[in-house]
Amino acid sequence: MRLTFGPHRTLDEVDPEAVRRLRGMIFGTLAKHTGDEPDLRRPVAETWRRGAGIAVPVLVQLLWCAYSL
Repeated sequence: MRLTFGPHRTLDEVDPEAVRRLRGMIFGTLAKHTGDEPDLRRPVAETWRRGAGIAVPVLVQLLWCAYSL
């Protein structure tokens, strides 16, 4: 299922409400996380083993941001 635009769908083909909501989530995430916050990330071990125990459908969204300095 393709939810947003990309190589197989243009932005014009996506429901404008979905685009509005996705942009709100992205901008909210980027606005919350600033460079002066502590890095609270922790590596997670055995993700494939643990993921096999999930018994409900899961939607995974990956957000790749590229910045040029």
